[in-house]
Amino acid sequence: MADEFVQCKEAGMSIIDPSRMFVLKILEYSFYSIVDFGCGFGCHVAEFSNAGREATGVDVVFTPDALTEAEAMGYTLVKGSWEQLPDEHYDVGFSHHCLEHARDPISWLHEWGKKIKPGGKLFLAVPAYVEDMVLAGHISIGFNPSQLAYMLAVAGWDCKKAKIENVDGNIFAIVDRPQQMVLHDTHVFGFGEAGYFLPESLVGEVEGVKFTGDPEKVFP
Repeated sequence: MADEFVQCKEAGMSIIDPSRMFVLKILEYSFYSIVDFGCGFGCHVAEFSNAGREATGVDVVFTPDALTEAEAMGYTLVKGSWEQLPDEHYDVGFSHHCLEHARDPISWLHEWGKKIKPGGKLFLAVPAYVEDMVLAGHISIGFNPSQLAYMLAVAGWDCKKAKIENVDGNIFAIVDRPQQMVLHDTHVFGFGEAGYFLPESLVGEVEGVKFTGDPEKVFP
């Protein structure tokens, strides 16, 4: 059996600077509790905690140092699956470069939504698609804003007013959690039910998909 990947603090800190402006944008929103899905060492969890939010991170395994630091700084790290977290408990959710590791990203996005209160938000960062390549551990090798909006809508998120933008190889997204998380049907040649929850900049046509423009930007 392969060893479990455990993120050390140095690796966690290396991703803070590229996403710092996104963290600052998140903190402009009014919320108290936030959960970080696939939080690694917990560096982003610490950032939110330092900003006065009640912050929780969940991942499959942690280093002893990560747990010690969380206890000292007053935030919570939960070892295991996010399925064990209480439903509709957190004001907002956050995930940074985790979704690309999913064998079933639609299922992950749907399950994350169950943990967030109706009317909350998901703040999501994933890698942008760059070129044909294989990267160890990455089931998906990248996204673009419109495709990510489509996946989120299929998973049950309300993307009509979504903000999604490619910034220096990162796709940052801010989407709304509807009153109910429902998996939406999609069609081979059309958006199906998911089309009702897509940004107006995406138009479904009988013969396929027409892109009239990316969703609204996160950093206008």
